[in-house]
Amino acid sequence: SDITDFIIDGVTLKGADQGIRLLSCGEGKLDRVFICNVTGTYRSFGFIINPWVESHGGNYGNIVFDGIDLRPLKPNYTYMPPFLFKLGGNIENLVLKNIFHINPGDSRRILEAGLPYEGTMRESDKTYIKSLLIDGLHIVEEKDAPAGAEYLYFCCPAEQVIIRNVEVLRDYSGILGSYLVKADKGADIHSLTLSQISAQNLENIISFPYGSVHIVHQNAVENDIKP
Repeated sequence: SDITDFIIDGVTLKGADQGIRLLSCGEGKLDRVFICNVTGTYRSFGFIINPWVESHGGNYGNIVFDGIDLRPLKPNYTYMPPFLFKLGGNIENLVLKNIFHINPGDSRRILEAGLPYEGTMRESDKTYIKSLLIDGLHIVEEKDAPAGAEYLYFCCPAEQVIIRNVEVLRDYSGILGSYLVKADKGADIHSLTLSQISAQNLENIISFPYGSVHIVHQNAVENDIKP
């Protein structure tokens, strides 16, 4: 059965191993969900959207996150690298708005789209995103920024991805292999729009050596290298 129309507003986490997990089981759809004003600290996993059972791929309608300021602590799980958002299943529309990523102290990703929750990718775990909007992303790594940061990572098909109003303030030490967007093996993005992005000390804004991005629109995108 479907689960629709619920709001989570005002959550404070204190050293949480995991934050909030949205699970979809069977043929039911999770739809019209608003998660707002989440603050505090977390260790390994912030937010997880993924199927719960192996036999079905998970169904998500309209999901909105707005006002997320979780400060990363040293991770306590070793079976999977830490992240802020992990996406799986069939997602119609996902909005991430006003997201803060402040001095993580490691190269954890803000978003992973398409990787399995753990272990080997199952056929039913394959992810498809119809629309993803990221509006208002604030990344600050002022000292000893790690190399190899891949903030927004895709290895799944997506119809439309829009990323706008982004600031990236990084120390020069971590420039090598660092990208705002990386489309890896399995990624097939039809349309990628980047708008109003001001970055410092990324090797590049986007990288897709193994994935496919068919159309790229850019407006007011800059990456300032400051040794």
